[in-house]
Amino acid sequence: YLAFYLSDPRNPRVLFSWKNIALFLGAFSFIAVMFVVSQAARMQITDIGTSQLKFLADYLRVWFSGNLSSFSIWFDSVIASPDASPGNKTFAGISELFNSGWRKPGIYQQTFDVNQRGEFSNIYTLFRFLMDDFGAWGCVVFHFAAGYLSKVFQTRLTSSGSQTSGALLAGILLLFLWSFVSSLFAYNSIVFPWIGFVLLMYFVTDKPQNAH
Repeated sequence: YLAFYLSDPRNPRVLFSWKNIALFLGAFSFIAVMFVVSQAARMQITDIGTSQLKFLADYLRVWFSGNLSSFSIWFDSVIASPDASPGNKTFAGISELFNSGWRKPGIYQQTFDVNQRGEFSNIYTLFRFLMDDFGAWGCVVFHFAAGYLSKVFQTRLTSSGSQTSGALLAGILLLFLWSFVSSLFAYNSIVFPWIGFVLLMYFVTDKPQNAH
């Protein structure tokens, strides 16, 4: 949606319209209620009162945002150094496929108590992946390159209608929109469908047709 629909000059759209804001707030509220109900069912909480709601809210707060705290604790307590083979964490699935690294289940096994109440998390956002692989300066270069390529792809999409550029831009946006959780490109179940989507856009819409 962000890569294609909003970048189409023939059909300009406003992302932060009142309608879209209302839809987002409604969807967010619905998802929040569903998470509370589902977690209450999993924990076999049948009589939901004030104390139970507070317990569920505390649990879900850690579940949703504990990754940010984990990264902060790790960043403050561990000196990050670049990996011997840059990309082994950020693109863990691809690295394992080419035998340049081994992707452990969950990527990271070290956990931190994120709220000092015995709630542990081993999710550290995209930025630990980048710091482990490329170091602080490499992380800056990675973001600069991603921003530059995003502008190139967006320009090609809007100027010439290149659907391949739109598919490539969608992958970069996907990586950063989920950066608060993890590196989605560490999982081949994400990488290969995206590559397939890029190839589909190229062969179906952008590949030059031979004249007959």
